[in-house]
Amino acid sequence: MWTILSASIRKLVRRRVARQSGACLLCVGVSLAIGSNVFGQKSQSGQPVSAPFCDLIAGQQEGQLVRTTAIYRYGFEWAELYCPGCDGVAWLDVSDSLKLNHLTKRKLKYSDIGRTVKVTIVGRMQTGGGYGRMGAYRQRFVVDRFEKAEILLKDSPVYSHLPEKVKEKAKCP
Repeated sequence: MWTILSASIRKLVRRRVARQSGACLLCVGVSLAIGSNVFGQKSQSGQPVSAPFCDLIAGQQEGQLVRTTAIYRYGFEWAELYCPGCDGVAWLDVSDSLKLNHLTKRKLKYSDIGRTVKVTIVGRMQTGGGYGRMGAYRQRFVVDRFEKAEILLKDSPVYSHLPEKVKEKAKCP
């Protein structure tokens, strides 16, 4: 069809379609913005919402895409997230689509004695129990992306056994 129409008519049709599409997209955008403000829902843009880890452990925003900062303690048979002062821990799983950059890979490199790393991650919290080693964790966080990783200790003791200097760095926002 496009080959039959002259160049000037094709240009006119494209402009009109672009104008109508732009107006339609503007209406959809305004509707989403108003709807998310009025009804307290996040927009469907796929962007993560920032949330404190303590809120996630408390069951808020379950299943939603969130960005959070927590302490990741991993080793031979454990991979858990926690924050000092929060009531609980979560098992950490990674999504099938996770890709790490080379700097993050180095910081999260596997070790038998493990590591303690402060991470900023994007993913979803799930509850229901039976997660992790022998189903010992009530909640799990499935990571889509690691945004930041800071090694706190090249070992992975429980929080109460961390050196005081490391405990100072292990604070969550």
